[in-house]
Amino acid sequence: MANALNAKAGHRKLHAVEVRRCRILLSLACSPSDLPEHLRPYLQVGRELVLPRSKIIDTLAALEQCGFKVASVDGRIKRLLERTASENPASLGVPLKYFLTNSDGDGRSFWILDPVGRNTTRCVLAKERSGYTALIRSGSPVIVQTSESRALCIADGTGTLKPLETWQATVAAAHRSCPVATLNYVEAGEYLLLDVGHIWLPPYHRRLLQKVLPIAPVRGQLREAAYYKADKQAIADLLGTLNIRLQAIPRPAAPQTYIETLRLIARLFKDAYSGYLKNQGRVDEFCKMIRLRLWGSVEHPRLKETLQTISNRAFQFDTTALAILGYLEESLPVSIDWKMAQEIGSGPELFGVAVESSSGEFRGHGYKHHRACFPEIGLTLGIHTGIPIAPWWRTGGPPPSFLLHHWRCYPFLGRLKLTPGGKPAYSIATNDEIRLSKIAVLGIPSVEAQLRKELWLSAFQLDLDPTRAKSGLDLSREFAFYGKLSEKFLPGYAVPTSLFHDIFGNPFLFEWEPSAFERSQQKLGGLWGDGWVYGMARSRLISGDSEIGPYPLFQMVAGVPLVPASPERALRDAIAAMAKYAWEISIDNLAGRLKGVSAQVLEEQIKRVAEEGRVAVLKQALLFSPMGMGNVECESFHHAVNQNALEKWQPTSKQGQIAKRFLGSYLSLICPLQFGFALTSQRELRVWNYERQYLRVNKGQIIFLSERNEGEYLPKVRAALAEEGVVRLLLPAARFRTAQDLVFQLAAAMGNDLFTLRFDGPMQIFNRTQPGITYLLASRSNMMAAVLRRSWS
Repeated sequence: MANALNAKAGHRKLHAVEVRRCRILLSLACSPSDLPEHLRPYLQVGRELVLPRSKIIDTLAALEQCGFKVASVDGRIKRLLERTASENPASLGVPLKYFLTNSDGDGRSFWILDPVGRNTTRCVLAKERSGYTALIRSGSPVIVQTSESRALCIADGTGTLKPLETWQATVAAAHRSCPVATLNYVEAGEYLLLDVGHIWLPPYHRRLLQKVLPIAPVRGQLREAAYYKADKQAIADLLGTLNIRLQAIPRPAAPQTYIETLRLIARLFKDAYSGYLKNQGRVDEFCKMIRLRLWGSVEHPRLKETLQTISNRAFQFDTTALAILGYLEESLPVSIDWKMAQEIGSGPELFGVAVESSSGEFRGHGYKHHRACFPEIGLTLGIHTGIPIAPWWRTGGPPPSFLLHHWRCYPFLGRLKLTPGGKPAYSIATNDEIRLSKIAVLGIPSVEAQLRKELWLSAFQLDLDPTRAKSGLDLSREFAFYGKLSEKFLPGYAVPTSLFHDIFGNPFLFEWEPSAFERSQQKLGGLWGDGWVYGMARSRLISGDSEIGPYPLFQMVAGVPLVPASPERALRDAIAAMAKYAWEISIDNLAGRLKGVSAQVLEEQIKRVAEEGRVAVLKQALLFSPMGMGNVECESFHHAVNQNALEKWQPTSKQGQIAKRFLGSYLSLICPLQFGFALTSQRELRVWNYERQYLRVNKGQIIFLSERNEGEYLPKVRAALAEEGVVRLLLPAARFRTAQDLVFQLAAAMGNDLFTLRFDGPMQIFNRTQPGITYLLASRSNMMAAVLRRSWS
């Protein structure tokens, strides 16, 4: 402290840069001891002071007295604008159309400025005795930065080279000689989204527009930067000196059709669970009802209405609705229970660690609704214990752990139900148990943002939390993450929100649980090593994207505090997480995503992850290894799944038995990028597109079901299916039981080969409009043969 006070003003190597918005950046090796004591509480991660606006002037004066050299960003922008305005492009000797700079250091390969897009393309120069000759259009003058002396020169078409001014002035002048360019930006609440990453900016412009002014620096693969709206004029002035103007464009709206469809799905999930699936004896009934479209048998009015809505869309060959019906039939009814665990000899017990409890309804008397991680099956599930448990996260204590003896869980419904026969045992989770539960649900915010943006339905679970459900049902998933803290507090949000970067260098927003943010203030104010933290977040599919946020937004899981973490641990867990997302991933693919990591470091960390049993290495690829399988068993497990032969696979370990019996039934939830489907992905819906085209082309025979000769319809329909492949049944709605009996008989004869669609709506029957039902029946084997013929052609 004494050293700071005794230093002479303007002579210290430390600099304070005022970035406006009540922020002061401290560069170089500044530590808290260098600051006056009254300013130390304001020091944030990244050597940044955040103060009330009223204290900025006094703070800058205090820093100058302590020997800091103060430079205002506003002043830097003003000086740059004045200097650029005084520069005369004509002093460079010739009109500038191109400029180049050596990027490879070999004297031959250069980058050339595109005067329209203001980005760069590669150009080759040949070295002659008289200098450099650019292999572009004849007579076009270029600016060249030579590889030998790095001197700035200009080729005027005669082969002579002339010294130039500074590189900043040269590049800025080259931009000003180009035609006016337009740069689009999008307004998002308090922010602007602007793609400056593709522009070849002069050095001072680049630092201001990519490092200082954005709320997160532009780095890595990130091109689009977010700025505070208050800085729009400064950004426009800076780009104006380069003959680039800003133009506002509307922000792409979320596809409302998909949002409404997702709300329908969430409501259907809830009604299906409460009406059928929570009762194990009615699961088969639900599956048959979905497969044969027997909406007349549905007892729940709202569930019946929802199913009819989706079914009618599918009948109109909506690929999304077709995919949803398939998903409902194949995935939604999946359940696993303690009896299945007992069959494979692993014992009925299921261990889990609570990560969150619902608050509000029980007024501090203990919480019955929990969200818990179950490491053995790799899921987070909601559980209603029936026994109040103390709210550990309010007191800062460790969470409770569960040992369940009689249980049944529904992976895609995100629900675990306690079945009669045994009371759960509770204890306090150890640090190792907490760590184990987080490893089971490791994720990467960049990939989670992709799953949400592309609407990977199979990766999300029904969110039945009673407090969150007050604002409507949702689909969500919890994941453990690593993040590097970049901005402690962003304005414009109703609850505290921080800015982080993930292991790929991509920014994301983290919405705090308010009381947890207050408790973490002191920790966030300190310097946590490199600023890396470890915690859990929730991604919500329907209401996840903030309308005012510039980056993907995730909510805090209230029971899991953020803790310091090391970059090495973050890298190892990211390697394991990517293998899990993708099922298997090449090492080259992974290295391409981790551009800031050297090949040697990556190789070392992959080796450590493989030693931990979390991945298996095979032919320069990483295989997801569930529950620490050995390399040989993991390879055979992958081969069995890839060949659709999991039922015949013979595991040799308890982990293999669990993977075969449990994991194989919900791989689309664990490894979504390989086994899931996205509602917006044409690649994922291509099979449904083929089937849709087949059904559209093959109109089939139309059969009207009358009251007479009902016994003749079964052989008639079967003959039509065998001959034409498609049959359409028409009947009045009042006679739905006749069609239902017929479909039952067809299903008994054809089994899973019967494909069914149904439309409920008005139709013309005997010259009058009345409620009717139309069934479209087809043979799956005929459709598949047509799909294969189309794909081969």
